[in-house]
Amino acid sequence: MTYTLGSSLQPKFSSARQRLSTVSVDGTESITQHDYDLQKQHKEGQMRSLDLQIMDNNLLAKSWDVAASGEKVKQRQINYNIESTNTDIADVKQLIADVNYEQEQTRLSLSQEKHSQLQDKLMFEQASSVQEREMMTVQGNTRHLQIEESKLNLTQLQAGLKSRYAADFEVLDGIFIES
Repeated sequence: MTYTLGSSLQPKFSSARQRLSTVSVDGTESITQHDYDLQKQHKEGQMRSLDLQIMDNNLLAKSWDVAASGEKVKQRQINYNIESTNTDIADVKQLIADVNYEQEQTRLSLSQEKHSQLQDKLMFEQASSVQEREMMTVQGNTRHLQIEESKLNLTQLQAGLKSRYAADFEVLDGIFIES
C-alpha cells in the first residue's frame, strides 16, 4: 500500500516494490509503505522529542515557579521582619515615652515635695520668729516686773529706813544739805 503525501488522493497498491508509478495532480511524489513508516516513526520520534522538550520546559517553568514562590516567601518573610521590627521600634518608643513620663512625674513630685518642705521651713521660721518675739515679750515683761518689783522694794526699804531712821536722816540730811 502506498500513500501520497500532501495530496487528497487515496493510497494505491503496487505489487513489486510497492511504489506508485504516478505523480499526483498537485505534483507530489508517492512513496512506499516502508518509507512512509520510517517517516512516520521519524515524525513520531520528533513529536516525542518535542513532547519531552515540552515536559522539560514545563518542569523548568515549575522549578522557576517554585523559585519565584521561594522568593515571594522570602520577600514576605522580609516584610514580616520589617513590620515586626517596626512594631518593636514603636514598642521601644512607647517604653521610652513611658519612662520619660514617669521621670517627669518623679521630677514633679520632687519639686512639689521640695516646695512643701520650703513652705514648712518658712512656716517653722515664722513660728519660731513669733515664738521668739513672744518669749522676748515675756522676758521683757518679766524684766519690767522685776524692775517694778525692785522699785517697789526700794521704795518700801526707803520708807522703812526713813521711818526707822527718820531722826538720823534728818540730822544727816541737815549735814549734807548744809555742806
